[in-house]
Amino acid sequence: MSDYSEHLRTNTSHLGERADALNAQEVERSRGLDNKASGLLAVAVVLLAAAAGFAAQMPEGGEGARALWTIEVGVTLLFLIAAGAYAVSAIAPQSAYARIHLDELTLWGTEEYLDRDPTVVRGALLNADLESVRLSRGVNARKASRLRRATLLLGGALTSIVALTMSLAVHSATEDAPTPPAKTSHTERGRSR
Repeated sequence: MSDYSEHLRTNTSHLGERADALNAQEVERSRGLDNKASGLLAVAVVLLAAAAGFAAQMPEGGEGARALWTIEVGVTLLFLIAAGAYAVSAIAPQSAYARIHLDELTLWGTEEYLDRDPTVVRGALLNADLESVRLSRGVNARKASRLRRATLLLGGALTSIVALTMSLAVHSATEDAPTPPAKTSHTERGRSR
C-alpha cells in the first residue's frame, strides 16, 4: 500500500477523467473549426472561379462602365484570395489528443512502470492531458481568429459582388430603356403646321 491519501487518489482519478474529457472537447472543437474553414474555402474557390469567368467575358459597356466593373471584380478577387488564404491558415494548425512524449510511452510496457502505484500513473496521464488542453486551446484560439478574419473577408467579397451586380443592372436598365422623343421648340412646331 502506498503513502498517498484517499483524497489524493480520488482527486487524481476524478481530475484525470475530467482532463481527458476536456482534451476530447478541444479536439472536437478543432475538427469543427476545420470543417467550417473547409466550407468557407470551398465557397471562396467557387466564387473565385465565377469572378474570374466573369472577368474573362465582361459584357460590353462604355469606357466608364468597364472600368468600374474591372475595379469591382478586382476588389472581389482580392477579398476572395485573402479569405481563402485565411481559411487555409485556419486549417493548418492541428490540436493533438494526449501529448505524451515517446520516451514516456516506451516505459509503459516495462515491469517497473507496470508496478507503479496507480495514482502515480493517473497523475502522469493527468499532466499529459492538461498539457494537451493547454496547447489545444492556443491552437483553437488561433484557428477561430483566422476563421473570423476569413469570414469577414468573404463578407467583403459578397458585398463587392452585390455592388457589381447592381452596377450591371443599372447599366442594363439604362441601355434597355426607350429613348424619350426629342423635345421640339416653339419655332419648329410652327414650321411643321
